[in-house]
Amino acid sequence: MAKGLVVVLDLSWKGEYPMTIQALRESGFDVDSAIVVPDANINYRYDLFTEADKYELDKLVQDYDLVAIVGGYRMYYIVTEKKFPSRKLETQINMQALETIVKAAAASNRTIVAPLAVPAYLAKLGLLRGRKATVYPTTDLIQLLEQNGVSFVNAPAVKDGNYVTMKKMIVEELKKCLTST
Repeated sequence: MAKGLVVVLDLSWKGEYPMTIQALRESGFDVDSAIVVPDANINYRYDLFTEADKYELDKLVQDYDLVAIVGGYRMYYIVTEKKFPSRKLETQINMQALETIVKAAAASNRTIVAPLAVPAYLAKLGLLRGRKATVYPTTDLIQLLEQNGVSFVNAPAVKDGNYVTMKKMIVEELKKCLTST
């Protein structure tokens, strides 16, 4: 059975996490979760906020066929470098652990699922350069893609190589991308 790792940064976008889990399970994935923040109220296997040094993250990724990032609103404010609008969203985040996991997944050609603002994060890391992608359709996020050499496609989901980018999390769209060749 294929295995998927869902890395959680923020749960504020209603439904993003449960729909990701649902789509992966319905696509035949055995799913584990990891957190990179102290306030993610989910059942998780890996606490990468306080225990990241306990794991060799680049090797941990090798146990999974897919990595999905649930970024919520926090990812938007991180990638745009805007001030968080509320104290509730302001928290410490282990961005180093997230970056290590994402880069290790990319280097080993794992499928990476990136909804909402996460494609802009991948673009800033240089992982989507020369590819097609979509993102939550705000001018600043689209500009971040384009400034980092990514062709924006106005579609619900775009699969380019091992990357699945999505405007928002839609179970059927993700399932379609995961089953297409």
